[in-house]
Amino acid sequence: MNDQRWPSTEGWINAKMIDIPSVLLRTDFRMGGHGFGRSWNLMLTDFPRSTEVMHKSIELYSKLGLEEFQKKVALSVIDAFDSLIVGPSLLKSYEEILSAYSHVVKMCGGGLNETFTNDFLHELVDSKMNKKVYTEDYT
Repeated sequence: MNDQRWPSTEGWINAKMIDIPSVLLRTDFRMGGHGFGRSWNLMLTDFPRSTEVMHKSIELYSKLGLEEFQKKVALSVIDAFDSLIVGPSLLKSYEEILSAYSHVVKMCGGGLNETFTNDFLHELVDSKMNKKVYTEDYT
């Protein structure tokens, strides 16, 4: 179920199913969540090739101003991605990566497979590999 409280859950899970490095970003000053020291839905926590970045937005904005606040948040997300992208991929072959993408498309349903054809998925996987999302070039 997708509601306004957790709009990223489905996208996050899909990214994790295809082994995409992912950063959880929270800039809300309210530290609500499901407990255990986490400020978000626990279903989004502790996945491989993922990390968490938190900023108290009101505090930072008041201290730094808008431009420096945005710069600080952006650089922290970039640093987080940089730390993830060098780690080993969980999917170990081109065929395994393509199979994971195909599985996610199939599970989403709704005619997505008509848009995300096999040829399109090959192009998408090739693009991700060229961007070094996966640690090795398996082609």
